[in-house]
Amino acid sequence: MIKIRHKKIFYYFFQVVFLVLALVFLIYRPYFITKIVGESMVPSFNEGQLVVASSLDRNYNVKDVVLFKRDEEILIKRIAYLPGHKIICADLGMRQFCPIPPMKNVKAQLKYLNSQGINAYIYEIPKGHVFVIGDNEGLSEDSRNFGAIPISQIFAKIIEI
Repeated sequence: MIKIRHKKIFYYFFQVVFLVLALVFLIYRPYFITKIVGESMVPSFNEGQLVVASSLDRNYNVKDVVLFKRDEEILIKRIAYLPGHKIICADLGMRQFCPIPPMKNVKAQLKYLNSQGINAYIYEIPKGHVFVIGDNEGLSEDSRNFGAIPISQIFAKIIEI
């Protein structure tokens, strides 16, 4: 009789633990599966591919792929620059930010570009923001169009398996 009673208590205990964990995962969603829409991340991620994302890891680094909200739309992009990073940009009339690979003498590079009629300048990523770029740069609307995004808009990081 005592053995049966302990088994029932043990059984009920695990039911309660399972229900609590299920509720935490349903409400908090620390891990979830999402589907890639669009071609901005090709070749790393193809349209229709399923990926696992985590909302637990808030430590962002260059090359991390993140999900963020912008104008009620969920976007997936790769972090290219972190707060405080400085990049040389050229306003070519098509995009607001066009990163240029820096040479050894940045001042000479800026002077040369400006002498050629290209508005070149140094852009520093603001504190609390990151600069994101899609892997398929030709088809990606990213920070080169809309500028650095606040880190607070990032809600998940893709887990590379």
